Amino acid sequence: MAAFGQRLISLRHFQSTVCGKITKFEEDFIPEGWSRDQVDLDCSDIKQKPQKEVIDEAIDKIIRKEAEMGIKQESAEGLEDVEIAKRECQVDPKPCRLKSYWLCKNRTAQDIKLTRSHKQINYIASMMKEPTHAPEERTIDPNEVIITVALYHPLKLLKQQEFQVLGSQSLTALRDRLYCLADYLMDGQQTKSGFFLIENTFYNDMRLPENMDYSKFITDWVSDKARYTIPSVGMYSSKRMEDTTFLDLTIKIGHPYLYVHQGSCEHNIVFTEVRIATHMDVQTYSSYPRHIFQAKIRRRKCKICDIFPARYVTYRDRMATEDPFFFCEHCYRPLHYDFEGRVLYNDFEVFPYYHE
Repeated sequence: MAAFGQRLISLRHFQSTVCGKITKFEEDFIPEGWSRDQVDLDCSDIKQKPQKEVIDEAIDKIIRKEAEMGIKQESAEGLEDVEIAKRECQVDPKPCRLKSYWLCKNRTAQDIKLTRSHKQINYIASMMKEPTHAPEERTIDPNEVIITVALYHPLKLLKQQEFQVLGSQSLTALRDRLYCLADYLMDGQQTKSGFFLIENTFYNDMRLPENMDYSKFITDWVSDKARYTIPSVGMYSSKRMEDTTFLDLTIKIGHPYLYVHQGSCEHNIVFTEVRIATHMDVQTYSSYPRHIFQAKIRRRKCKICDIFPARYVTYRDRMATEDPFFFCEHCYRPLHYDFEGRVLYNDFEVFPYYHE
């Protein structure tokens, strides 16, 4: 009540102060010789509140504000009670005996950085649509074995492709689906030789008469001077790839094996899964080997227009600003050929460019 009286006294003092300032303002602003009687100031249409009504409204406003302050204070006290109840209900993790919990809690920033997963992006599975097949087409056996095998980059430890194959299929079915740029460079289209090395056995592709048995040089070297008796060398055997099915193999899940083609292009292949086929799998036999993963292939743009992908790469080219230099089809020919199709100069090397 004392606070209310103090506010009322302050309100009245404010009113008297403002009225005094207005009177002083009129005395300073009105010029000398001017009188209110000379001007017709008809203010009959203006309704002026009585002084008592103005004071009563101010008092009501103060009372409402105090009531709101009281409600807020009560709600704040209620929130404090809720927070206290939450703290009392929380379980202390110290009695927990799970080692994984404490290992996770006590990891350093370096450990978190090293154990952070790097998800590989699949550039085929999200957009791949299974082709339609005729109803009378051959379907897989209900007890068929499905094997998942991954192909890795020859220089980087990055997964490039992944396939699902059937246990009844030959190794050549997978070999024909594996993609490597080395098969398209120089005379790669004419060289079809290659082998898988799985558990000390070479599986050579001998479907064509001109194919070479790459493993013969290795097996002869091992047999010479009884080198197979050395523990780090061991004994090797050789079989034909087209005569061997995946069910004939003895493999370890997650173990890297070797795929070699084009003489010296070496890839790691890893068998990641072996299971029985289910009704959720693709049932048509011709869909296998089924391409389920493809890493992104980086392809450079033309360094002239920076719009189209490069088709040619040149070395020691006088028209290029750097070596090597990449051209698209639209920019390469105008710079190196005249209107009649004759080369302008030939003191450089040019090769077709595919991708990295």
